[in-house]
Amino acid sequence: MTHIEVSYRVRKESLYPVIFSIFCFILSYCFFPYYFGGDQQFYNKFYGGISGYGLFDGFIFYNNSLGTKEPFYYLIVYFFSGWTDRVFFVSLANSLLAFLIYRNIVRLRVVPLYYFLIFFNFYILVLFFSAERLKFGVLFFLLALEYKREVRLVFFLLAVLTHVQVIFLVVAVQAANLIIFFKLLARLSLRASYLHLLFGLFALSFVGYFLKDHIISKLQFYSAVLDISSILKPMFFLFWALLYAKNRRVECFLAALPMVFASFFIGDERVNIFMYFLFSYYAFQFKKGVNFPSLMFAIYYTFTGCTFLYLFYNYGDGFVVS
Repeated sequence: MTHIEVSYRVRKESLYPVIFSIFCFILSYCFFPYYFGGDQQFYNKFYGGISGYGLFDGFIFYNNSLGTKEPFYYLIVYFFSGWTDRVFFVSLANSLLAFLIYRNIVRLRVVPLYYFLIFFNFYILVLFFSAERLKFGVLFFLLALEYKREVRLVFFLLAVLTHVQVIFLVVAVQAANLIIFFKLLARLSLRASYLHLLFGLFALSFVGYFLKDHIISKLQFYSAVLDISSILKPMFFLFWALLYAKNRRVECFLAALPMVFASFFIGDERVNIFMYFLFSYYAFQFKKGVNFPSLMFAIYYTFTGCTFLYLFYNYGDGFVVS
């Protein structure tokens, strides 16, 4: 690779995320006030009312307002609600999330067409405008990918403490390490460098224990009607992901297995977003994303993303039926 090519790649990795981050802030600041339906009515009520409570009483108000106990989103809102309005708060978070998403997209070296398709992707727009706690969970997850070992573990824990379902992504990125870990364990030659993985598993188990009542209540709510058809769409994404994973298919399967299994109990709506991300990670590395499934899904979810924008701009909720 020549010096000019290296220089261009460095500029692209630095400049494109900044450009789309600024664009996202402007889009969010202009459009977010129109999203007042669905779950946003509860988030608006919580953000507007939290300033009248102390730290501990506010957590009770948080639980009553949103029906959740993940503490880190609460702490973020408790801090920011005192000095900025909600539109700026959300736009700032979306801007940072866009920056981190595009840092990873550029690193995958996809063709530039995807830079625009991804921005209006349905699942990305859902993170920007609808799934608020999940947005912050994914944000901390992506921050974790910027660091190594101990710092990465801290951000992983913060991600799960913001939205427990992000644990699917944490497990997914650790799939390769788990394969190596068990191979070394089988040969009784476990290296000290992999001991942090054991500590990470212990820490995540502790978080799971801390949130066990919340997790059980959510499982009971979503599993009222178990439906085997819920695994079809996750399995569809898994099929295409395995096709492009090539010599990393065991890793891909282990990454997807918890999501596919969970979809049977909590439904596929909560899992498909992660399965799409998993598929994209592997498929984008094949011919820079120039393959039929990647383009097909990207175009389809761009269309549904634009429909989502239209719906909430006109009706206040991106999931209403016009």
